[in-house]
Amino acid sequence: PKKFKDKLGFRQLIDQDDFYTEATEFEEQGERWILSDVKKTLRFYLQALEIYEKGLRAPNSTLKGTYNILYNETRLFLQVYTEYTAANGYINLLQYVNTEDIPQLSSILLPLTEIARRVEEVYQMYPTVRTWDLECNLLICYSTLLESAGVYSLSGEQVIELSKKFTQLTENSLKFQVSELSKFDSTEILDDATTEAPSEPSPAPEVDEDQTEDMEQADQITSETILEVLTEGYKFVQLLLELLIEYRSGRPSDVRLDVLQTKYLEELTTNFSIQLDK
Repeated sequence: PKKFKDKLGFRQLIDQDDFYTEATEFEEQGERWILSDVKKTLRFYLQALEIYEKGLRAPNSTLKGTYNILYNETRLFLQVYTEYTAANGYINLLQYVNTEDIPQLSSILLPLTEIARRVEEVYQMYPTVRTWDLECNLLICYSTLLESAGVYSLSGEQVIELSKKFTQLTENSLKFQVSELSKFDSTEILDDATTEAPSEPSPAPEVDEDQTEDMEQADQITSETILEVLTEGYKFVQLLLELLIEYRSGRPSDVRLDVLQTKYLEELTTNFSIQLDK
């Protein structure tokens, strides 16, 4: 049996890895109750967030360790938003839950605009260690924000800026993932072609930490991850088309567009759709 001091919440946390591991386990506990007990999930998530914050100030911090914590924090904010604050894009499930006895709840219930800002900040601050899934989370922020244009009173100018960010990030992400997947496939083919056992075993090549991280990222990229980005891309196209159709038909719209903005978005949507189809 586990000793009491080894139980979740009672371990001695010293370095950044300790705090990271402890916080992820609190998250996992929260996910077990995500549909059956909202309050229990939120309490676990709040504990995870508190430990993540302590991990950012822990001794022996590393660039990769700090990125991992910030990535998990922003992912947690986004998950709470999409699961509870705006389920199915617009339903606030927390209005049906008495949360008065959950202190500090506001620290995890951030508006989508703030979540997107934080994800962007992590993306910009950690270019050498960021991973494809951070990009995917940022794309989800952008598409969900466009879907909630009325809630956040987005102007035509803001929609254009959002669309520029989304399309550029999508194209860069797809280009990178396809390239990495091609290199990975080429390596597999080369390995298959040299499967005959050599007369003497060759020494294992030395691999530095940067190479290891590149290999780990390559292992994460699959046809499914590319499909995730494409799916988010086509969703964004659909949302833009809905705005444009509303404008052309004269129906009330959540976003006020002028003629020039409409023409710009039409051209952007057409070009982006062509890129996705490739």
